[in-house]
Amino acid sequence: MEITIKNRDTGETHKEKIMTQIHGVRICRHCKGICHKGSWRKAYGERKEYFCCGSHLRNSISFEFADQDWPEIRDRFFEQVDVITA
Repeated sequence: MEITIKNRDTGETHKEKIMTQIHGVRICRHCKGICHKGSWRKAYGERKEYFCCGSHLRNSISFEFADQDWPEIRDRFFEQVDVITA
């Protein structure tokens, strides 16, 4: 999720990304390790798939994307989350 913040004094605006917090243990689909802060998950679907890092996310995709197209594809179909295991 991305929000826009405006500075009252200067009037400047900037965008800030806020990550969704997930409580519990989530397992990476690629390496079967435990996900942590800065993990990724599918943005759509009933059962979400989790990935512990961006490289595991990219390696698990069956399509090949050009390097310049990857950030746009990643942000469209996946979201970054903070997985909190207490």
